Amino acid sequence: MSDMATTLEFEGRDALMKSLDALQPTGERSTATKFNALYANIEQALTRGVTQRAVLEALGRDGLKLHPAKFKKLLGEARAQCNENGEGLRCSSCGGVQMTPPATEAQLEEGSEE
Repeated sequence: MSDMATTLEFEGRDALMKSLDALQPTGERSTATKFNALYANIEQALTRGVTQRAVLEALGRDGLKLHPAKFKKLLGEARAQCNENGEGLRCSSCGGVQMTPPATEAQLEEGSEE
C-alpha cells in the first residue's frame, strides 16, 4: 500500500465517508429508480388496457411526473432488463410469474383507449 493510501486511511477518512454517504442520486437516476420500483404495476395496468395517459396522470398525482417520451424510454428499458434476466411479472395475489405480452404501441399512444 502506498504512503498516500495509508495517509488517507487515517487522515480525512471519516470526512470522506460522510461526504460520500451524503451524496444523492441525480434527478434522472432517482426517477428511473422510482419507475423501476413501480414497473410491475405499470405493466399490469397497461396489460389491462389502461391508457398511457391514465398511467401518466396517476404517476404525476403521486409525484412522478414524466413526459410521454420519457415514459416510453423507461418502459422499454425495464422490459429489456426483465427479458435479459428472464423475468416475468409477479402476480400481486399469489406471487406467481405472469408472462404477459407487452402493451402494444397503440396502447402506448397518448390518449389511446384500446
